[in-house]
Amino acid sequence: MGEEEFATEFSKQEVQIADFMRAMAHPARIAIMIRLAKFNTCLKKDVVPNIPVQNSSLKKHLLALEYAGLIKGMTSVHHADYCINWEAFGEFARTFKAFFDEFDFKNVQQNCQARKGRRKRIFNNT
Repeated sequence: MGEEEFATEFSKQEVQIADFMRAMAHPARIAIMIRLAKFNTCLKKDVVPNIPVQNSSLKKHLLALEYAGLIKGMTSVHHADYCINWEAFGEFARTFKAFFDEFDFKNVQQNCQARKGRRKRIFNNT
């Protein structure tokens, strides 16, 4: 048996997808993006409607989205305006789609046995 070769780095696509998932890995961030998309305009940080978090937490979530490049904004001592960075969001959407295109959902024929009740499952279609 020969030795297996292991990659020494992750691909650019793998890193981009992980960064995107990390940036979106909180319900408040998903809600912020949905609200910004619906309004299709810049919103003030304390006026993002119906986000069930305190203003200090909202600011942290906005900063995480801004750091990831998914939103762009103007911040000063007196106000902050944010809107979706559509160019970057489109790039992430295309990368994410390419990720899912790697899978052939129609021809899945695995027979893996999962342990019952051991971990919380996001999707219970097992």
